[in-house]
Amino acid sequence: MSLGKVTCFITCNLDGRKHVLLLKHPYAGNQIPAGTVEKGESFVAAALREAREETGLAALHVVAELLSEREKLPPNTAVIQRTSTVYSRPDTGSFDWVTIRRGIRVDTRETENGFVQIDYVEKELLGSDRISFQITGWIPQDALTTNVERKHYHLSCAASDELEWEVFSDHHKFVLMWHPLTEDP
Repeated sequence: MSLGKVTCFITCNLDGRKHVLLLKHPYAGNQIPAGTVEKGESFVAAALREAREETGLAALHVVAELLSEREKLPPNTAVIQRTSTVYSRPDTGSFDWVTIRRGIRVDTRETENGFVQIDYVEKELLGSDRISFQITGWIPQDALTTNVERKHYHLSCAASDELEWEVFSDHHKFVLMWHPLTEDP
């Protein structure tokens, strides 16, 4: 089974010029809004939901699906296909100290008794190898997939009152900014 992902290229005409929306992540630089398709949700609905959640823009509409791609993740890499408890040992009776949410990419180590040992390492990506957060433990093997299907969408915003604003989403404060398509970011 594959996990669905979406990427949203959002444009808006401002002062007679087309702009694209950039999302400045506090630790990972400029990005494009993106996210995971929820169970039972269509890719289009996920694109609109993720874009609204990450940008605060309500008046968005789909212009086009730009690209659909399937990715087989490299060896020792997987993505969480359902939110799962992380256990200290390959046993549901062992200490369960944290959950890891659906859509997170992890490194895989070994397999035992239907469990896979995983590592999730979040680094401060802006010029640092410093680890800011790490999870290591065991999750059920069927909570993982190595197949990802990603669809890229062009979304449009009718108007925007701000050229730059902040949104709190996914436990981060993002700065959003319209950038002219004729210039490098």
